[in-house]
Amino acid sequence: MKNITSEKRDVTQRPVDPPDQERRPHGVPTPRADHAEILRGLGSLILPNALVELRVLGADRAGTVSGYFDPNHRQSLANACAEWSGRGAGVYLSLNPVNADLLARGSNRVKTWAKHTTSDADILRRVRLPIDFDPRRPSGISSTNQEHEAALARAHQCRDWLRDLGWPDPLLGDSGNGSNLVFAVDLPNDPAATELLSRCLQAIAFQFDDDVVAVDLTTYNAARIWRAPGTLNAKGDSTEERPHRLAGLLEVPTTLATVSCEQLETLAAMLPSEEQADSRQHVRRTKTDFDLERWIEDHGLPVVAKKTWQGGRIWLLNPCPWNAEHNNRAAYVGQLANGAIAAGCHHNGCRGKGWPDLRALYEPEASDRTSSKARRSSGGHTNGDTSEESLCQDRWPDPPDPAAFYGLAGDIVRVIEPHSEADPVALLIQLLVGFGNLVGRIPHFTVEADDHYLNLFANLVGSTSKGRKGVSWGQILRLLHAVDPDWADNRVMTGLSSGEGLIWQVRDAIKSRQPVKQKGQPPRYEEVEVDPGVPD
Repeated sequence: MKNITSEKRDVTQRPVDPPDQERRPHGVPTPRADHAEILRGLGSLILPNALVELRVLGADRAGTVSGYFDPNHRQSLANACAEWSGRGAGVYLSLNPVNADLLARGSNRVKTWAKHTTSDADILRRVRLPIDFDPRRPSGISSTNQEHEAALARAHQCRDWLRDLGWPDPLLGDSGNGSNLVFAVDLPNDPAATELLSRCLQAIAFQFDDDVVAVDLTTYNAARIWRAPGTLNAKGDSTEERPHRLAGLLEVPTTLATVSCEQLETLAAMLPSEEQADSRQHVRRTKTDFDLERWIEDHGLPVVAKKTWQGGRIWLLNPCPWNAEHNNRAAYVGQLANGAIAAGCHHNGCRGKGWPDLRALYEPEASDRTSSKARRSSGGHTNGDTSEESLCQDRWPDPPDPAAFYGLAGDIVRVIEPHSEADPVALLIQLLVGFGNLVGRIPHFTVEADDHYLNLFANLVGSTSKGRKGVSWGQILRLLHAVDPDWADNRVMTGLSSGEGLIWQVRDAIKSRQPVKQKGQPPRYEEVEVDPGVPD
């Protein structure tokens, strides 16, 4: 059982006593800000030591309202949220920690007509992945109760689906018009992390976006602002049909556990791509040559959802045609915008399954015809492999000879292998490079009078998520941590970074010529160390 606090809010009615109502110039009365909920939201959404920007959008006669609050002024921040609730379209908070220098823009207070707000470059690190479910409707208006409830239900479905994938429980929120999930992550603020989180959102949209509820694909940016719980979502006028509602937190885990990089990569890999499609479609089929929808109906595939996606069409299948135990909407078949057909299942046990395999499952004679054609087109030489997939894809290299698993390193891999999904080759490479770095520049070869030390570099290439590359390093790191905790804690950097980020982790000291000003004297310059760099 997951340990979730019992503080759940009534999201459909939220009765409000008359003293807690205020009448806006147009429309029906709206609820006042919930100060206690604002404080609870600050404690749940924001890291305790983080600088936070408060921003109000659409404020009447105030432009953009913005201010920055340090950790010692959370009460002042809550007061400001309550004060501005209902005075614009919404009150928002920055989710990720902000550069402390920005406090000087508005030190623990808000300013109207703000010219500068937090940009992606101002974020120190990514600690939150927000996912927003919004009912589809015309812009600039609130949702109906029915639309609101549809978005809430969709967020619950997504939370349960991600839980089945091993994800920890998130903050489950009500935005006032829709619903949202906020997960804890721990990533650098760099292009690689941005791309990863963007693909995660696309993978979630692939599963849960439809004509009723939309998944916001723009919430991956580092400087994303989020509606403050306990404040009013005030889009348009509040009417009986489309009332203004307070945002709030519906479920708050006792501990907001961090989603691992491996889990994020697994989710991102669920996004179908052209590489997963039948690549020969690109040259010899158009969209109308093969009626995929008719084929699906004729063969009775277990379709649970159908949607348009990136100019193509996708059918989600449940259970998986290849393994009925995969019953969390993990399987799919679809036709991309260029006519190529893709199919697959996100479970590791179905690794490598594609459209040829799905068609052969329901239409074996089609597979036989394809094999016969392949033999004729190749003059009868197929090297024993006549599958459609093998004819249009490069083959992976054969595994190394068992002699590669030599000595103690091989023994370690053989002990770990039964308890891991990682490829033994990945375990071996991670072990050799990790151990080589741990012992440092001591082992060497002597050639005449010269000592030749080893410089170890490794690059694991495998299918994203399915290759279990990250898992292989986790197993080895745990072993090496027992050997040298200081090395593991201080010399191993994050595995997700850009090229610039890698250079930064091994940088030398940085020096800069800076002016030295003395009253009545002409300026002179001296070299100053502005960054000590990283010890070798």
